[in-house]
Amino acid sequence: MDLTVRPASYVGSDINSGGWTRSGGAASDWETLRSASDSTYLYDGTVSGSVATSFYTDCIDQDIYNGSPSTISKITVYARAKMDSNATPATIALTERDATGTRQPSSLNHQNLTTSWATYQQQFTTHHGGYGYDFGFYPDNSGFDGSELQAGFVVQHGTVGVFVSQLWIVITHEYINYSLTSTPIGLVAPDIARDHKMGRVLEGVIGLNPTTSRNATYGRVFSPIPMAMTGTVIAERNLGTWLVVASADSGSYKTRDGSSWSSAAKSASLDPLPASYLEQFDNRLVVLKGENSGFAYSAVNDPITNWTHKPNFPNQPISFTGMFVGRDASDTPALYFLAEDGVYYLDVFEQFKFGKTELSWEKNSNSGKKGIYFKGATYVAVDRGIYELQGGIALPIGPDQDDGVPVDMSGYVSDLIGVGFWLVISINGGAGSKSTIMKRHIAGKHWHTVYKTAAANSQINTIAWDNGVLYFGEDTNVKSMPLSADSDNVKLLPTYQSQATGALIYPRFHSEFEGTSKVAQKLRMVTEDCDANNYFTAFYKINGAASWTSLGTFATSPRPTALPFGDGSDNVGTEFEDIQFKIEPTRNSSVTTQRPVLVSLTLDYRVVPDVLYKWRFKAEARSSRGKAGQETIDNLTTTLASKPLVKFYPTGDVAGTSYLVEMTALPHAKKGTEFGEEGEYDVEVSQVTD
Repeated sequence: MDLTVRPASYVGSDINSGGWTRSGGAASDWETLRSASDSTYLYDGTVSGSVATSFYTDCIDQDIYNGSPSTISKITVYARAKMDSNATPATIALTERDATGTRQPSSLNHQNLTTSWATYQQQFTTHHGGYGYDFGFYPDNSGFDGSELQAGFVVQHGTVGVFVSQLWIVITHEYINYSLTSTPIGLVAPDIARDHKMGRVLEGVIGLNPTTSRNATYGRVFSPIPMAMTGTVIAERNLGTWLVVASADSGSYKTRDGSSWSSAAKSASLDPLPASYLEQFDNRLVVLKGENSGFAYSAVNDPITNWTHKPNFPNQPISFTGMFVGRDASDTPALYFLAEDGVYYLDVFEQFKFGKTELSWEKNSNSGKKGIYFKGATYVAVDRGIYELQGGIALPIGPDQDDGVPVDMSGYVSDLIGVGFWLVISINGGAGSKSTIMKRHIAGKHWHTVYKTAAANSQINTIAWDNGVLYFGEDTNVKSMPLSADSDNVKLLPTYQSQATGALIYPRFHSEFEGTSKVAQKLRMVTEDCDANNYFTAFYKINGAASWTSLGTFATSPRPTALPFGDGSDNVGTEFEDIQFKIEPTRNSSVTTQRPVLVSLTLDYRVVPDVLYKWRFKAEARSSRGKAGQETIDNLTTTLASKPLVKFYPTGDVAGTSYLVEMTALPHAKKGTEFGEEGEYDVEVSQVTD
């Protein structure tokens, strides 16, 4: 936006080189030039061509800004002026300078005056020394702000006098006007009892950039910074146009250009303040040392002047592993600290009290690496998993759910950020596994691998995103890759680049008939953009086998020929109890924006239970040799009513093979005789289990 500012009445004093007199009734020089008319003016009748006279006025009215930060892209100085006559023409040059008198440009750009009132202008995109404008922050004049900016003019008179009626500037800037409430910063006493119950409200957080990531632990010296970086944690935060870096062993430093560094966090007792983590909270920069002591915060919108230093945390038994800005139960921005055993709240600026929230876990050195507030919910990394806090409920949503990730990609969550509507995480695989970067849509349930290191022990500890590019630290290297936030669907991004190869690994599938034999018949696929150069290769594992078996390729769209299972002979189908698939896409090796698209994957299979037998036979119930037919009938009816299974000997020899059966039918024809009930029965028994 553009802001027009005229000379202020109370900031400093005018600097008149002499010869300039007021006309029009104004009480002061600044009032004369402040009026937006030509009826009042300053006049200098000096007529020697060798004489240049100047005038400067403090021209930024501090009331306009009220201490709020603003990044300035340019300043344009304007003046209304004319000369007496057309003798040797006079010239005017517009300039600006700071309170030390440093002026730019050093070589003035003079413009010819005429005898009529006209407006003259000069643009400036840098302040003295070549630095960009930014209220409140001048690297070589600590403490300077917009009130020290002066505007003026230098006149080469020629042989005529000069009139100047107006002087003003237009500031082109990004201006943030914060409306601060009287609510205490941090958690107040009533909120402490409610701990970490957070509502999901899609609103921005004042002063917070939730996607800005802390950087990694680097194993080599960062040469531009005059401190030993080995074994430290670097945190990156932008406040205005400053880059601020935290060092746990050497203090906190700031820079504008990446080459000139100076202390950032400082106090009378400790300068500079060592720190492991940085955060922006309530228009302040806050600094946390990893141990249970060492917390400091700057003044509002001012990371330069003396900081407030809190030397220790009362009764804190554990070291903090990070901090982030979230929301409390009343949806108020609050500062939270992470530790190896849970999330802590901190009342920073009032009573300086802290306590543990309801989100806690067993102490683990790999937990509490990162927390963010993103799209109305809070996400915290806990070892191999992630908790999502929404509406006072904590849900596990990490890639460790269900079957987890493959063993060669397992590790702890080292960092997480939000990009678009995607939650993006890094997983440090340590010495034994590959490190990965994964993403998950906040409304989805599945994690997608974005990047995987080529080998184990290539650790990823930090990720950051800016303008469509994902940056990450892999060991001592900083790498990047495209990651657009323009659309959640990469198919809608025609310039999106794909890797040459990849792998989609499905979980093990056993259907609802787990433990029952099944036969895989065919694998079907629906695809897009498949051809000879862009295709999918299908692999499978049976019953947790150690290696993959190739099934074939899908190289046409939309419905390529199904791939059959079997040994290629007369056997069609492959028996399994559970089966797992891996689909490897291959794109055109020379066209990075081409890729095959998998729409669906379908398995044709049938359930094949083990073979069980059934027998039918006749049983005669006759009275003979002292045995009554009724006894046989009673035995048959008792067996029919039996709930437990009974042993059945098909050969009639109890020393032979037996089967566990149930009697399923007992049709009969019977009649009464002198010996009682007798008859012939058609008995049916069925094997239930082996």
